[in-house]
Amino acid sequence: FKAVAMVALGDNGPRSALENVRLPSMEADGWKGMAGASNRIWGGERDATALCASLDPNTALFVRKVLGYVSMGTGGLAPLLDADARAGMPADREFEGIVAPLRPYVDRMARSAVQQTRVSFGAGGAPDEEGAAEVNTFVEQMEKANWQIRTPLDMLSAGVRSREDLLECIGPLGNGKPDDRSARLAVVLLEAVLKEEGGGDAMDTA
Repeated sequence: FKAVAMVALGDNGPRSALENVRLPSMEADGWKGMAGASNRIWGGERDATALCASLDPNTALFVRKVLGYVSMGTGGLAPLLDADARAGMPADREFEGIVAPLRPYVDRMARSAVQQTRVSFGAGGAPDEEGAAEVNTFVEQMEKANWQIRTPLDMLSAGVRSREDLLECIGPLGNGKPDDRSARLAVVLLEAVLKEEGGGDAMDTA
């Protein structure tokens, strides 16, 4: 809901994720009319009665929540936004517990990506073939477990540092629903790469 409000207030960061993944998924799950109402809100409509006229009570409640966030304005909404909201994703309280055991491997992938970027751009150093082989084995295992991490790793190795670009390469799950956990893992990897490079927060990476 916050992400829909963000777009209504002029921040198009999550719009692609909402239009192409999130809203179609909600429609498929039974929240009929949410996509249409969101587009009307983005177009400037703010009349809750008109927007909710043909919606079921649950979808209407969601639309009213969006309108509530929109009414706060950019300044009021900004403190409520976290990484999930900015990416158009719902909160996942289990993710940290899932990713914690993977962090040593994420750090290895980050080091490998940074090294490959430096080699590619002629910034010195030589490829770490042994380390790359270990990373490749881990990535293969993750892909077999349905984590989409190879393409984000390849993009980071090629020098990409854009959260939006990484998230756009994460396709839906086999059932058509958004693969939010792969998306989150890609962001964790981006943050590890930026830390390895001595950079900033991935939130600030355009």
